[in-house]
Amino acid sequence: MISTNVSPINQLVEFSLRLIGLWPGYSYVIVHRFLWVITMCLILFFQYWYIVIHLTSGDLPDLMDCLSITMSNSVFFIKLIILWMKNRVFDDILKMMTDDWLDSIDKKENHETMSNRVQLSQRYSRLFVSSYSIGLIFFSSFALFTQEKQLILKMELPFDITKSPIYELVNIVIFLQEFMATSMSSMLSALLVTLILHVDGQVEIICHQLSDISSLIQKGKSCSKILKLSIYKHQRIINFTDNIENIFTYIALIQFLSNTLVICSLGFLIITSLDSEQRNVILAKTIPYYVLANLEAFALCYAGEYLSSKSTDIERAAYHSNWYELDPSESRFLLLLMIRSQKRFVITAGKFMDLSLEVFASMLKASGSYVIKVFEASKIEEIKYSMLPGSPINRLLEFSLRFIGLWPGYSYAIIHRILWIFAMTSTLIFQFWYLIANFRSGDLPGVIFFLSFALFAKEKQLILKMKLPFDVMKSPIYELINFLQFFEEFIAASTSGMMNALLVTLMLHVDGQVEIICKKFSEISRMAENHLSCKKIFESLIKCHQRVITFAENIENIFSYIALMQFLSNTLVIGLLGFLIVTSLDSEQRSVILARTIPYYILVNLEAFVLCFAGEFIRSKSIAIEKAAYECNWYELDPKESKSLLLLIIRSQKRFKITAGKFMELSLERFARMLNASASYVSVLYASY
Repeated sequence: MISTNVSPINQLVEFSLRLIGLWPGYSYVIVHRFLWVITMCLILFFQYWYIVIHLTSGDLPDLMDCLSITMSNSVFFIKLIILWMKNRVFDDILKMMTDDWLDSIDKKENHETMSNRVQLSQRYSRLFVSSYSIGLIFFSSFALFTQEKQLILKMELPFDITKSPIYELVNIVIFLQEFMATSMSSMLSALLVTLILHVDGQVEIICHQLSDISSLIQKGKSCSKILKLSIYKHQRIINFTDNIENIFTYIALIQFLSNTLVICSLGFLIITSLDSEQRNVILAKTIPYYVLANLEAFALCYAGEYLSSKSTDIERAAYHSNWYELDPSESRFLLLLMIRSQKRFVITAGKFMDLSLEVFASMLKASGSYVIKVFEASKIEEIKYSMLPGSPINRLLEFSLRFIGLWPGYSYAIIHRILWIFAMTSTLIFQFWYLIANFRSGDLPGVIFFLSFALFAKEKQLILKMKLPFDVMKSPIYELINFLQFFEEFIAASTSGMMNALLVTLMLHVDGQVEIICKKFSEISRMAENHLSCKKIFESLIKCHQRVITFAENIENIFSYIALMQFLSNTLVIGLLGFLIVTSLDSEQRSVILARTIPYYILVNLEAFVLCFAGEFIRSKSIAIEKAAYECNWYELDPKESKSLLLLIIRSQKRFKITAGKFMELSLERFARMLNASASYVSVLYASY
């Protein structure tokens, strides 16, 4: 058994490992495993029984709701079984971590490095537990708001559960079981983070050792000892990461397969609930669960991405050392280290794909596609939108375009533009004045975070931090300035939201036109079978396709440089907000800071995501035209008509796209890379703070 006072595993993770019967040397391992097996088997049996009975009911949203939570419970149980089967490998991991921890005690710098990683893993553990607990509370609360008695988990039990106190007792038991399961599931994510942070600490120690080579060379000392030690440590890290891969590869595979299905089911449930009378309750229950399902997959993918970058750090540190001043016998050791570090540390899903943020984006894309297909198959009536008569632009969007002076033929367009220029210029001047005045104050988080909650501050503060040329602390000047700032920011935020809505509207218009083109291709097949001329319909198709191409090029012309500025600013803003969130965890005002920062952080990400998804979506539409053209009965057409079809296919091979400044196409992969870059900037800021 590992002593907790010298253990690199934080106490919260250790307690969870004991609870699931995975901690080495624990006396009640068999008892805990037996209880988990009995509990999970009973829960899953009654859940799957419910699904089988209601499979032919025709209530697809109800089945999707039940299937999503059943899949999550099934995956958790499979994870436990895999961990129990890999018990010996896990024991080796804990032993290696303890040995590394004890080795670091001899040197203060190394011990501080590893201690910081343990403290960071403790914070992540608390974050995971609190997030999952909040999600469970929201998920369970719907039972209190339903008109009829329902269980938290949909099950088919062999007795009547509507009678009191059986109903209350069963719900309490289900809640306790789900609380334990979600807590343990969150701890498995925290365990992975702990292992990755341990690798991070060991890699940093190797990099420090390699940086010491230069000083040893200047003193004329031999570097053989430190090089041999670095190679030995590197080999231990390789073995350690291989063990991580051995444990988590099939866990990751099961997680990805299930998450694709769960996210699809939850996405479908969210869409179908929008017309329901119980939509507020359903959304409050489903959205947190949807976020957590994505978070669980994201933790795995980010761990794989992060682990891969660590091997690059070793190679870079070895190359940046003064290797050219080493003796030939010593340089061989360094060369061996560089060659071995070229083989990246990886976490795979079932040994056939490396986990990365790109894979996470692909999973989200696949899940979104499945949601659309399931939604179309459910035969739900068309959703009625409030549209302006005779116009494809809805009233809210038209009002926003008029408000910013962009609606054609609007009489007061010039006045609105002048007011916007004046208001934004004044606001930005005083904000940048504040930044310049406080740039050397030493309060980096205070300079970064310019939007604060004046209601929660102990002293009077403006909503936007500005350097005004007069005293704003006196009443009623303080209240008046805050009111003007709030009003200006509300208008700016609303209009910014409508810019995203405008892009979505344009994308949906393209989608509608492409669908019309695809339907015309189906008419060609029918006419070809009846040996009718398709000349007129081909002329109509080519004109319609050309209009769509021109329309897509106009979208690209408008949004290309908007997207470039959005990406440059969002990368910086997300990095700064991430840094503020990290540094606020030790602050007394962390609750207030997090409450005002996290929603802003989410919205900034959402703004970039809309652009990237629009680029991905519009690209897929040109593929849809090409596919529809190829799938029609082109082999039954006359040669002259087939030439027209060939022209259409060739033109559709040039994809619709939205670029950022004409040099990179927007896609979900690009969004994932932006998040990756922002996270790197957070690390740099936090290290230099």
